[in-house]
Amino acid sequence: MKNIDMIIIPEIIEYSESAAMIQLTEELKHFSKFFRVKLFIQEKYKDKVIADKLYLVKSLKPHSLLGKIVTGLIYFFTIIIRMREIKKAHVIYFRHGLNSLTLSLFLQRILKLNYILEVNGILSLSDEINRFLRNYPLANILAKFIYVIEYNVLKHAAMIFTVTNQLKKFILHMNPLLFSKKKVIVVPNGVNIAIFKPMNKNVVRKMLGLPANAIVICFIGNYAPWHDFDIIFRLAALYNGSSRNIIFMIVGNGKIKEAISKLSSTYNVKPKNLLLIGPVKHEHIVYYINASDFCLAPFKKRRTLLTGAMPLKVLEYAACGKIIITCNIPGVKEVVEKFFLGRVVKCEELSEYARIIDELLKIINSDRYNTISVSY
Repeated sequence: MKNIDMIIIPEIIEYSESAAMIQLTEELKHFSKFFRVKLFIQEKYKDKVIADKLYLVKSLKPHSLLGKIVTGLIYFFTIIIRMREIKKAHVIYFRHGLNSLTLSLFLQRILKLNYILEVNGILSLSDEINRFLRNYPLANILAKFIYVIEYNVLKHAAMIFTVTNQLKKFILHMNPLLFSKKKVIVVPNGVNIAIFKPMNKNVVRKMLGLPANAIVICFIGNYAPWHDFDIIFRLAALYNGSSRNIIFMIVGNGKIKEAISKLSSTYNVKPKNLLLIGPVKHEHIVYYINASDFCLAPFKKRRTLLTGAMPLKVLEYAACGKIIITCNIPGVKEVVEKFFLGRVVKCEELSEYARIIDELLKIINSDRYNTISVSY
């Protein structure tokens, strides 16, 4: 099958700060077994990816929506220049985002090429799009325009891959008469168990310089608006006066880093209860997970309740045998409950999170704790 050419056009994001780079490298590894993979990628990431051929795209640092739009235009003109080569491809694979919104229908109509979409979320529901539109008097009209374009991009895709059943249901619900169930396929995220596996907590803590007798509750991931950082900082503040040495450890980076750093003073969190690690290499994340007692995966309910979520962090926590405290988001909820990986609470409910943490603190050194904390 290596005589089949596949063009991959990823989403416009800051890959160095996102699980999307991990997904992209894993996809390239597997696609390259069957196809000649030709990848359009932002120039600064050329050393992070391997493909049969790279088409490099100059870009702004796309932290802002405007930066992404400009980068999208650069993608567009780069693709126009390479049109003759793209025409030889058999299929185009998009990770759904601004690129698929602007390029998929154009390439399908002009070059008569089918395209496949990997959909991790609905663009017209994104916080970033909605915040951007609020600055304009015709926001409702613009929002409907984006929805119509996205609807048509989804409608004309030859195949759609989603990561949760809830996201599949949302897409099918957009027009049950036009969207075939066979066209929308759920492929859940996975975890590399060669990297993520249980380790001795005390050994890892010594290596990282973390106190051996502390209770460490960690969050790993992108500083993104759909993660409920307010809950993490409110929990840290709640345990300010605890006689036990409880540390909330946050490992990650992202576009709302400045806003998150201000939450410490907003909620009056004592330094002894909070540890901001910052970004680490993906292969080193396993050490921070294994150094923890419990792992948090809190989400904002507005968007994720509609489409569901199945982030890598939850699978990485589970592969390391850690108890997961998360909320009732479709996708995450089913996996955590089905495999007895931890506790599920109501989204954005401080008292619910605190109740579960208190329960776990009571049994942390018991046999019961060890039976909950197992790797699937």
